[in-house]
Amino acid sequence: MARVIKGKEVKSDFTIISNEVLFNLKLTLKEIGLYLQLKSLPPNWSFSIQGTKEICAGGRTTLNAALDKLEAEELVKIELIRDKKHRFAGQKATVSEPKGAEKEPYTMVPNAICRDETVTLAEMGYYAILHSFSPTYDVDKKRLAKKLGNGEAMIVNAEKGLIDKGYLEKECAGRFESTTLHLYSESKVKDKKRKEK
Repeated sequence: MARVIKGKEVKSDFTIISNEVLFNLKLTLKEIGLYLQLKSLPPNWSFSIQGTKEICAGGRTTLNAALDKLEAEELVKIELIRDKKHRFAGQKATVSEPKGAEKEPYTMVPNAICRDETVTLAEMGYYAILHSFSPTYDVDKKRLAKKLGNGEAMIVNAEKGLIDKGYLEKECAGRFESTTLHLYSESKVKDKKRKEK
């Protein structure tokens, strides 16, 4: 088990995400990460699969599968845009809140992680989930994996990636004591290329 300690409170440059999305049992960490990524984009951003692929670590197949799932859950709607001659002119992505989300608790996620092109979608999803926890919540990876419907390996890999990229620090107090996870709103790694494999 681990406790989450957040760095300085984020007062600007963040994205608000409903906890209903974060704990939707039908969504994987990758799908939560993509939802967060899309929500963090400015309203005038021109959507395309290729453009999305360039701003987040993930292949075309991963993005398409995640988009399909988000569309099935009615969290994202992708529309084709046609010009006056009815030729393909692009795509438009509309990101929605879950029904009834205005009454649900929400989490403010720093945009620094959304803009970091080295962070995978699963890492982004796991970061957002950790950010939603209160400091008194004990994170048990096995229970969390079961609750989210993700494999424990995905959570372990996401945690390792966040540690390598400087967004998470793990502090082990002792053999029988709980671990503390320090969550940072900005990467503590100065040269990310050096830490990448």
